[in-house]
Amino acid sequence: MIIAFINPALVFDINTPYQNPLGGSESAMCYLAEHLARLGHKVILLTRLSQKSTKRGVICIPLDKITNDILVSLDILVVQNSPLQGIKIKKYLHPKTKLVLWTQHAHDQPAVSPLANPLIQQLFDAFVLISQWQLDSYISSFKLPKNKCTILRNAISPAFENLIFKKTLPPILVYTSTPFRGLDLLIRLFPSIRKAIPGITLRIYSSMQVYQTPKELEQKDYGDLYRLCGETEGVEYKGSISQSKLAKELRAVSILAYPNTFAETSCISVMEAMAAGCQVITSDLGALPETTAGFANLIPMNPNYSQNFIDATIAALENPTDRSKQVAFANRNYTWTKRALEWHRFLTKI
Repeated sequence: MIIAFINPALVFDINTPYQNPLGGSESAMCYLAEHLARLGHKVILLTRLSQKSTKRGVICIPLDKITNDILVSLDILVVQNSPLQGIKIKKYLHPKTKLVLWTQHAHDQPAVSPLANPLIQQLFDAFVLISQWQLDSYISSFKLPKNKCTILRNAISPAFENLIFKKTLPPILVYTSTPFRGLDLLIRLFPSIRKAIPGITLRIYSSMQVYQTPKELEQKDYGDLYRLCGETEGVEYKGSISQSKLAKELRAVSILAYPNTFAETSCISVMEAMAAGCQVITSDLGALPETTAGFANLIPMNPNYSQNFIDATIAALENPTDRSKQVAFANRNYTWTKRALEWHRFLTKI
């Protein structure tokens, strides 16, 4: 098949997640496109690039260089996260081309609000969601037709597959998500954890650079939080790094400390921590129970949440457990090789 993926939000190509910080949705698109190309499909990536190239078997084309002959040749066009982009491009497609919306946003995010309009829903031949929790919320909020919906989950960066790791002492905690998902809470809780377990370190790999946010705007919104991280004893603020580098860093980490306050529709950070042999301590919010598959310590979101998170983290540090089954599960179920086969079967069916 000839399959195109389109994401109008950021500047990236197939190599970007291997080399630079990049958001989860965009990274997932790159890895999936690469693995579908390995299966023999002709795959095209359409983003805000400045020039055309072919990398890892995928043709990368700038949005402003799309031609009609490219569009009418497509068997499948997958639009990521932006129903409005589907509206803009639908009229240029051949009638045979199937238009798919692959959304990783929660139902309450502005980017997907156009789905409340049934006429916009009708433009798409299928909707791909990434968890049961997300699918249920979309059906409830937007009344999407169930027969057009399917769940195709996220996966880990190839850099996290079959990692050889050795956890260090004193233990290292890590936070690897974006700053607005619970970092402000973690930095308030960490001193109590460090008081109980002297010598532990918290490393923070977090910034808005994964979304290519202008640095002056990021400093305005999160500068105070970053400074607090830097001033807190035992905390090492690292910022965002590529997933290739992050995989190497997580080999020594004992715990992903993630007091999540922003409902995840999947959570690649958690998947990758699982693959790296980290104990995951997080919330029972959104799709995290699905994603962690029984391997995490999920803290209920109630008035005692902060103290319960502290207690659970201390207990995990005092009594580390073998994570070999968790690692095996992640390597068996959370790879893009497996996901590409699932996408192949789905796209062939539609």
